[in-house]
Amino acid sequence: REELQLGENAQAVESVRLCLADGEPVLLETNHYSMAYAYLENADLNGSIYRLLQDYGISAEKAVYDISQKRVSAQEASLLGLETDTPVLWVRLVVYDQKGRPLHNSSQLIRGDRYTLHI
Repeated sequence: REELQLGENAQAVESVRLCLADGEPVLLETNHYSMAYAYLENADLNGSIYRLLQDYGISAEKAVYDISQKRVSAQEASLLGLETDTPVLWVRLVVYDQKGRPLHNSSQLIRGDRYTLHI
């Protein structure tokens, strides 16, 4: 809530996506948006969320990243095709819109053996 500048009782929209490359899981992403983006709950999120948001006049202009390592839980491992407790790249970020407002925060678990992160 703090990252999105939401009040104590404010709700958020959560999306969880498993990203594939050549049919293989490479990234598990969890995003949170303020309820101003509630329309995303019924949107097709299989493509670029940023392209979808552009249709509503929203553009991502800046992001602040924290990058570290994490060991995956049993559930995360199952989705990513890994053994439980395997280390992965853990990226936490807050993305800001063209007006400097928080657009969303994200937690990404990335398989380093199948994915290159270019910032």
